[in-house]
Amino acid sequence: MMPLIDNQEENVASFLHKHLQEDSSLRLVSAYFTIYAYAGLRDHLAQLKSVRFLLFHK
Repeated sequence: MMPLIDNQEENVASFLHKHLQEDSSLRLVSAYFTIYAYAGLRDHLAQLKSVRFLLFHK
């Protein structure tokens, strides 16, 4: 199970850069994920087996 990342001790982007592995899966829930965050992670996300985003407006 993945931990809850709250951007206090570590931000989500740096956590994902360290922990994403090729052919793994990612499920992400966020109200604050932006197109800029996606652009920064695009290369890592393209190597994953599956990616599921649940984006909601707060």
